[in-house]
Amino acid sequence: MRRATPRTYDSNVNRPDSTHADNRGESDAVRAAREYGIDLSLTDYLLSLTPLERLERHDQALELIRAARAAGREHYGFDPRPAQAPQQPAFGDGVERQ
Repeated sequence: MRRATPRTYDSNVNRPDSTHADNRGESDAVRAAREYGIDLSLTDYLLSLTPLERLERHDQALELIRAARAAGREHYGFDPRPAQAPQQPAFGDGVERQ
């Protein structure tokens, strides 16, 4: 499996007063979030990846989780997760949700 090459980004391009091309034409919601002080640089970076690069990052994260679980099983001698995931009620089961 080919590894995704990390990209670098300039955190200054995501400031509301920036004149970077990525800030032109953004939605009112995005502009409001930036003006409110929400840092969207990670979101911008992840959206700059191709679908293949996103899948590769997912595979890398999954590999890390599996290795951590295996290390936990080796260290503690068991897997602390329940044998079966708890059942979630399905929508349309008559239970009102707010």
